[in-house]
Amino acid sequence: MDVSVVDVTVFVQVLEVSEVEVLEVVPVVVDAVVMVVVVTLLVVLVVAVDVLVALVVVFVVEVAVVLVELLVVTVVAVEVLVALVVVFVMELAVGLVVVSLV
Repeated sequence: MDVSVVDVTVFVQVLEVSEVEVLEVVPVVVDAVVMVVVVTLLVVLVVAVDVLVALVVVFVVEVAVVLVELLVVTVVAVEVLVALVVVFVMELAVGLVVVSLV
């Protein structure tokens, strides 16, 4: 096997070119991987914030519904109490009228 100086020089030049190409490709691959990781994290963050906002909205709506139900129950209770007082006063008035007529 005959190896000449030209063959060795060409081989070394090919190796140098390959190293340069690899060194140029590595940062691009690293940048691509970093971009994928960053985009994935951003998507996860957006989904997490979206879920958190949805939970807060559901909680606020549930609290509002409970407060409205409590208000309705209170209004109904007051109406029943007023009706009982009115009936009691009317019966008392009728009783006084009957007593005064006798």
